[in-house]
Amino acid sequence: MEEVIGRSSQSDRELIRRCRRKDAKAWDLLVERYRRKVFNIAYQFVGNVEEAKDLTQELFLKIYQELRKYPDDVPFTSWLRRVSRNLCIDYYRKKRRQRGLIMVDFEVVSPYIAQGRNPFDLLKEKERTLLLRRGLDALPPAVRDCIILRDIQSCSYRDIAKILNIPIGTVKSRLNRGRAELVRILKRMPDLR
Repeated sequence: MEEVIGRSSQSDRELIRRCRRKDAKAWDLLVERYRRKVFNIAYQFVGNVEEAKDLTQELFLKIYQELRKYPDDVPFTSWLRRVSRNLCIDYYRKKRRQRGLIMVDFEVVSPYIAQGRNPFDLLKEKERTLLLRRGLDALPPAVRDCIILRDIQSCSYRDIAKILNIPIGTVKSRLNRGRAELVRILKRMPDLR
């Protein structure tokens, strides 16, 4: 009974203090508390349930290693989101060259079919997603990172500037240039109709 009460009543700061003292139970509680949030961030970057699960594991490992750098005056959720996004960007940069075609994720497809939606509509959505990913991959990395953070991750300009270590004006410039270039790239793709 005491553990259940402790599980729900302990603050993030207390759990972090315990984690820094190598308390495995505190780490388990922190992971359980934020597993869904970190998974959602990972899924937005990779677009595949299984890959997002694997990436979530990697993210928590890195978060644990970075925990000693957590500044106590910042809300943990803000720090966790920033660290997770930065790590996802690093992961995306490493994997983008290895990416070929995006396979249909059947865990995502099955609810559409179960709801009676036309599977061809779902395939069209997936095809559009694939074209968008191809378009993003064709952009210069610095511009692509800004677009992903702003338009997919919904980061503020200030957060993007901090994550990428660039001025806010540069963020806005890259977004404008990148969006215009992305439109040109997508218009040239023969599959987009």
